[in-house]
Amino acid sequence: MRDKPDWSLLRKMVAQILLPPLSTAAKMLGRDSMAHCSQGDATHALGKALHDLRGGALVPLQLYVRMAEWDDDPLHLRNATFLARDQAKIMRNILPDLDPEARSADEAEKPHFTQAVVEKWDRFRFERAGMEPGHVNVRCSYDGLLASCCLEASAVDRIVYNYMNNAMRFTAEPSISLEILPVGGNAVRWIVANPITPDQSEWLKRNTNGDLSNLFRGGLTRGGNGLGLTNCADFVAAAFGLPDIQAALEGKFLGAVEENGWYLAWAHWPALYGQDEKRPDLSVQ
Repeated sequence: MRDKPDWSLLRKMVAQILLPPLSTAAKMLGRDSMAHCSQGDATHALGKALHDLRGGALVPLQLYVRMAEWDDDPLHLRNATFLARDQAKIMRNILPDLDPEARSADEAEKPHFTQAVVEKWDRFRFERAGMEPGHVNVRCSYDGLLASCCLEASAVDRIVYNYMNNAMRFTAEPSISLEILPVGGNAVRWIVANPITPDQSEWLKRNTNGDLSNLFRGGLTRGGNGLGLTNCADFVAAAFGLPDIQAALEGKFLGAVEENGWYLAWAHWPALYGQDEKRPDLSVQ
């Protein structure tokens, strides 16, 4: 629809996200595959892929659809199309054979700017069960490129959506913070922060033995499958040429911390304008 959207038609299309067969297929995605997959590394790899296929931008998209039932703001409907676009890119990132023609276009050189991320997330609204809707506040002091092609941009998206989906699920208040800033001349730091309750704080301390980096090693979850943050660690390690997740966590390339009643999760990504090929100094947190 580009610059001449048909809002009535768009609202009907958005509403279909929560209706069968799409809603049913999304919930069932991968269950048969997991049931017939051999145990071990293959099962773990499939589970990690399915996590972002079922989650990613699809989670906030479903929240937008629910709001569309009572919120007729055209801006929110337009945002729904952006979320659907992001989810399609994430799916092509995970499944190269899903749409080979579009995947090839994703791999082509195409600059992606950080401003597009700011516009997408700043004042982003989301529902909270039984409570007032929440929103995201963005602060960005990095004006360089986000990625050189759609495929790389979708990798960054998978990290940010994993962080955001967790924040939207667990935030104790209706406000989430996203901060984007340059670090060390050749890296960009992404920080997603949300307030947590004393009960959540106690759960984190007890289940991580006081070391929140354990959340990224897999197996720790409160109602999920514990794979989302592991996916994030895999991406960050690969982006900086690190041997494994452990190296990424030890080097503070990503991690989490609790401060003054807030849970903060961060991740770094190479800055495209950086000329220094050395690994960045991430010692200042």
